[in-house]
Amino acid sequence: MSTPKSVLPEEHKVETWHELCLALGGDLTSFTGDLLRLIEKADPGNRARLRAGFPKHVAAWEIWLVQSATLTSGELQSALAAVPDR
Repeated sequence: MSTPKSVLPEEHKVETWHELCLALGGDLTSFTGDLLRLIEKADPGNRARLRAGFPKHVAAWEIWLVQSATLTSGELQSALAAVPDR
């Protein structure tokens, strides 16, 4: 699975949940939005299962969650490019 294509310009800051969905090529009501909600709610075991099927989405959520400085869409895409596919 390749890195999800962002619908945001590369320089756009990913500050909100909605922007994270857009940075992953979806929106709040898409499969991507639903998947991110599941990742957020999952306990560590279930998050590991989700990571097996959607490694870049789990990585994006984790990166977005722990960043002290807001990433741009391009920076998030670059970080995800380093995440191995399944």
